[in-house]
Amino acid sequence: MIYPPDGGRFLAARAAIVARQNQAILAEKLSWPGGALEACRELEDEFPGWHVAWLNENTITGFERPAGYCATLDGLHSVRLLAATPQELAELMRAVPPHDYSVNGCDWCLDRAEERLRRAGL
Repeated sequence: MIYPPDGGRFLAARAAIVARQNQAILAEKLSWPGGALEACRELEDEFPGWHVAWLNENTITGFERPAGYCATLDGLHSVRLLAATPQELAELMRAVPPHDYSVNGCDWCLDRAEERLRRAGL
């Protein structure tokens, strides 16, 4: 017998509901601008597997960034994208290709890893 009997579909659905509830709480507590929550949810619906949120401006030295939308994709690509508008963010998200699970690896991931090594001086 497979456990859970439904293959985990119930738990996955429940986790998605809780994530949406938590997102609404964060939007309220962090004072997201009007329409930001709806825009984030629309992007998450359009791009399954991505998590989208509004980030307030960060003024800490060395970590500065303007306020805007942030999309993260966890897993083998492990991507974090930032944009001022939901439309700009959607364009960036479309540019991330599906991961290549072949033995050779994913060219997109390898290029990003090489770029990080160059920036680190390695």
